[in-house]
Amino acid sequence: RMRSATFMEALLEGMLVLQDGCLRVRDDGGKGYLIIWQVDYYVNNNAGTIEILDRSGQVVARVGEAIRMGGGEVPMTEELRHQLREPLPDECPGPYWLMGELVTGE
Repeated sequence: RMRSATFMEALLEGMLVLQDGCLRVRDDGGKGYLIIWQVDYYVNNNAGTIEILDRSGQVVARVGEAIRMGGGEVPMTEELRHQLREPLPDECPGPYWLMGELVTGE
């Protein structure tokens, strides 16, 4: 509901995938992390291509592309659940990654 003012600083690198209707970053070919996006990022379906838009409406990521983001693994607590814009579907279990900042460049 509110953008975080402080971020965890671990780095997650991998492929942004849509798996069972859930956006994940798969870093090792396994199940991957379900991303808890900052409140000012949005999912957009552009003619079948799932994109992530930032607050200015710019595409910052697409399903099927490599992505790098700061943040960290978090448990799903009641406090975190309360901060979500909408509840997570049961089909979207953890592990969960709380997004910090997207990392661009090398």
